Amino acid sequence: SAQPYNEAYDGEAHSITAAANVEGATLYYTTTAPASEDDLETGRNWSTTAPTWTDVTAAPTVYVKAEHHDYETAYASATVTITKKAITANATDTATYDGTPKTLTITANDASGVVSGETLTLTGATITGTDKGVYEDVAEYTWSVAKADESDSTGNYTIEVTGTLTIDAVASKVTVTITENSDEVIA
Repeated sequence: SAQPYNEAYDGEAHSITAAANVEGATLYYTTTAPASEDDLETGRNWSTTAPTWTDVTAAPTVYVKAEHHDYETAYASATVTITKKAITANATDTATYDGTPKTLTITANDASGVVSGETLTLTGATITGTDKGVYEDVAEYTWSVAKADESDSTGNYTIEVTGTLTIDAVASKVTVTITENSDEVIA
């Protein structure tokens, strides 16, 4: 029998899970489709090593056969699907209004979901505001992910970058000075 693999990217190599129900049977694998339903052998290169995939892949079929000298050869197939892993980057900050622009920068340090040993680079993800209020519009940014060997892994991920910059009103004291009465009228 053959069981498919269908999970999110994790940086590890994956294949189908295959098993023979007869002890001593040898499993062989190939990714070459059969010539026909009646001809399962022609043009196929079988190997005792299961093919594996590490990066995002869309359902390649792995064919497997189990051979044993006392039994008829059995065939099965299953697919390998590795989907993109989600990265989320989120940051918050609070500032007090002073009339100058405030900027929240969301960085790779604010992110989660990157496979251990891989490095996220996130550039330009900022939220800016000047007046009192709540700001959530993230500026256009670029991002990439590199594997430990520095090869590109960006295609193995999706990313969502969010943040909240809150600018509070100035907490000022109003001082009222009352002076003694005078004959002067102030209009």
